[in-house]
Amino acid sequence: MLRFIKSMLILLGFLFAFPDASLAVSVSPLHDKPPGTIITFSGNQWMILDQKDDGTTYIILSSNDGDKAFDADNTQLFNPSDSNNIGYYLNNIFYNSLSQRDLIENHSWEIKYENGSGSQADVTCKISLISYAEYNAYRLLFPSDGSGYIWWTRTPRLGSPSRVWLVNASGGMGIDNAYIYKSRGVRPTLYLKPDLLVSDTNEVIGNEIFPPLDPANLVAGANAHDQVRLTWQANTEPDLAGYIIFRDYVEIDRVGAAETSYIDSGLRPNTTYIYGIKAYNTSNIESDMSNAATATTPHLPNPVLTARVDGQMIKMSWTGAADNFLVVVNGQQVDSITGNRYDYKAQPGSYALQVVALIGAEQYPSEPVQVKVAAFITPGSSMAGDVINNAGLVLYPAGGLLALALALKASPWVVTTVKAGLFKKFF
Repeated sequence: MLRFIKSMLILLGFLFAFPDASLAVSVSPLHDKPPGTIITFSGNQWMILDQKDDGTTYIILSSNDGDKAFDADNTQLFNPSDSNNIGYYLNNIFYNSLSQRDLIENHSWEIKYENGSGSQADVTCKISLISYAEYNAYRLLFPSDGSGYIWWTRTPRLGSPSRVWLVNASGGMGIDNAYIYKSRGVRPTLYLKPDLLVSDTNEVIGNEIFPPLDPANLVAGANAHDQVRLTWQANTEPDLAGYIIFRDYVEIDRVGAAETSYIDSGLRPNTTYIYGIKAYNTSNIESDMSNAATATTPHLPNPVLTARVDGQMIKMSWTGAADNFLVVVNGQQVDSITGNRYDYKAQPGSYALQVVALIGAEQYPSEPVQVKVAAFITPGSSMAGDVINNAGLVLYPAGGLLALALALKASPWVVTTVKAGLFKKFF
């Protein structure tokens, strides 16, 4: 009962993953198929011999894999470790030729004489041959008139150290020397793992959880000059783990199953990007890519420049972000920086200032700003007092307004000061 419930859960998982699966392919548990059913496994036709209580399925190749000796050394015991033995061929060369070999269950095979008495210890391996007892138990599953060729079993002949039981072309049982290879066919047997599924054509398709559906209705739109927003339709698989975000076909991020939008930041302005997403489940199995969605970021707003004069220093600042900013004074580039502030030491005169934002090959210039650096900076009151005091100490011996004016090179400011009566104590 538990095996049936588990098989149903696997089937329901498939139907959740593919809600329209009935329109394309139907699946069913392999363990529900009766003995005698022909199935396809690893590209070959096999017949189900038995459905075991542990959930495994015992199958036999429906055709002859090719004529081979049971053992070139004429040994009657099935031995996968002996390179001259058919057991070695089955568990190496034949096994490695099967594309779905990961679905084969390891099994302990009884090696008994035809009367059921012991011959050798059980052999644990992936692939074997049918036994004498098994063939007689499943005899009704085989054609009543035989298969038309002779093929080996794994059962040694009691009392004959070099002989092995085989199935005759007519369907009866016989024996032959182990080294005989002409017209002695091989029909491998194996156990498939529990909980496998088969398609509506009885092809074994494994028990893996199927990939999620491709995400649908992906839409991309630029939010800003450096940002794109993605939205998509939610997947509904119960084992959905999340979504993988791709930009220009390169994975950039993963988000949880509850997300249906994503913000991609740090982009270049005036650039077209292509987006896609995949869904993935808790087994880390990915869907195919969604529809492609493109978005173009707008041009970057040009920087806004402001400037002020502080003595002989022009202090500039501006808005925006870029790879670099070119600082331009009177039409000449004077520097290239990454920040948003710059101090320029200037001589007296007029200046036309500008910054140019560089982003990749794109250039975004600010509007020019005009400033003027004065030839003389009016001193504060404390500075004026120092000048007056120093001038008085130095010029006092000369005496008079005329001497003072000449000593200070006839500065209009000093003359005005003296006329205002500030220097009366000297005269």
